[in-house]
Amino acid sequence: MLVAAALGKPIVCFFGNSDAARWRPWGVPHRLLQRASREVTDITVAEALAACDDLAAATAGAPADSG
Repeated sequence: MLVAAALGKPIVCFFGNSDAARWRPWGVPHRLLQRASREVTDITVAEALAACDDLAAATAGAPADSG
């Protein structure tokens, strides 16, 4: 996640028992997934795919990275 953020890439973040407000990516488009149980294994595949689709739609048309 940190490398992707440093490269300016959109990120879908999976958080378990970490403080998402503290460790979320800064300055890049992202979708944060964290269940109330704070168990990362409670995040479903459907939720992950929906976050990916939403992020892709939100960043469509963004300038392509030339690197």
